[in-house]
Amino acid sequence: MEINEKIKQYRKEQKWTQKELSEKLNVSDKTISSWETGRTYPDLDSLIELADLFEISLDELIRGDKKMIKTLDEKIKRGNYVLPIAIVSLIAIALVTYISLSPNGFSATIMFFLSNALMIALIVFVLKILFNISKK
Repeated sequence: MEINEKIKQYRKEQKWTQKELSEKLNVSDKTISSWETGRTYPDLDSLIELADLFEISLDELIRGDKKMIKTLDEKIKRGNYVLPIAIVSLIAIALVTYISLSPNGFSATIMFFLSNALMIALIVFVLKILFNISKK
């Protein structure tokens, strides 16, 4: 049985409406509907909350839905880029700040273009990772 069917089954066993479940999880009832029809999958935090609400193990909730597990695994792997992005961003901000405060630093115009180019590059990098824009 796939995760969408399990969510619906366990919700009905509790005699909850989609609205009631959505309120317990602090999500919209449209989100619950989307999960139950298989259009989207819950994130890891929501899966844990669902398992707790239904008083079942996380393993019992997700076992058998290979497509959902693959999607979840890909999201977790993409999450491993958060720390390197944060470090690169902090280094870039520190560099721009140092150059701008240096008595022999660049002129304001050059500093403006340099900092904007750096921020655009970081934004593109983050978007590529988060939304997997680059082709595999």
